[in-house]
Amino acid sequence: MNYLKRIQGIENVIEKLPQQFRCWYKFGNIMKLEYEKCFDYERWQDINNVNMIVTDDEGITSFAEGDRIGLFVPGTTYAGEWKYDGTNWSTDNEVTWENREDEFEFCAFYPFTSGEISADNIPVPDLATQSGKLSDVGAKDFLVGRCITSYSDNDGVVSFTGSSSFEHVFSLIHISIVSQNNDEVSVTGCKFEGDGIVEKKKYVFGGSADEDELVGIGSSGGSVLEIDYQTSVSVSEGLDIVVLINPVSLDSSLKFSLFYEKDETEYVADIELPGEYRKGNYNKIRLSWVKDGLVMQGNDIKDWNVVDLELIELLEGNAV
Repeated sequence: MNYLKRIQGIENVIEKLPQQFRCWYKFGNIMKLEYEKCFDYERWQDINNVNMIVTDDEGITSFAEGDRIGLFVPGTTYAGEWKYDGTNWSTDNEVTWENREDEFEFCAFYPFTSGEISADNIPVPDLATQSGKLSDVGAKDFLVGRCITSYSDNDGVVSFTGSSSFEHVFSLIHISIVSQNNDEVSVTGCKFEGDGIVEKKKYVFGGSADEDELVGIGSSGGSVLEIDYQTSVSVSEGLDIVVLINPVSLDSSLKFSLFYEKDETEYVADIELPGEYRKGNYNKIRLSWVKDGLVMQGNDIKDWNVVDLELIELLEGNAV
């Protein structure tokens, strides 16, 4: 991965950013970064705007125009919808602070769908159907955040940044297959097998962050994730398969099968992968293609990127 910090002259760019923005380069490959400082004459304070277009070979970590989050404001039963226009977040609902003195906890999730969503029944994306492509991970991603703040902390602004940043709930698996021979092999699909890896879930915000959890809904199952390629893919130059699964600790290994064709004959290659996949982890597994089989070369586990959310501004409420 070519982090922005490795680009010549990036130190000069970072020095010009406010302190709270200097860690953003760690997100990955920043294709475009715009920083603007202006002055709000109504509030008599500086405003710092940072806009980025980010791409990352370890997952999608930036919000895009049109994205929607759900925000639970203290005293409300259902999540309010907030929309991102590429720069700011806004809502059609009137949202106010109860008072200026006390601290309140705000909970948020992405993506927001529609309807009345309560904190104990938040729908999450269905993982049973995936393409295996990195570009499609963002459509299945699910993130949550908590922020404890008061009106006086930041002049009425709720900021999901720093320790309050959004976090990925699922576990990401990135399988990289390298061919060690010159055989003409075409992959037609693959399959992951493990108890509950793509079981349908809902998310529940508990009384505290420690009580937040994914809860299964409906009948148990969801133990197989199968991907069929519409057009077979050659592995002569390598193959990457990226999927999201529920965080699981399997009693046995995660089984991975690769379906392929060689000399007009269909084959399957199986391998046992590690069985521990934690919330928010990025798991990169390197497999080597050797004599019609798969051999594990390495298994890296690291924390997935957390995501800072641009500032959300609530209206001042009535005095209490």
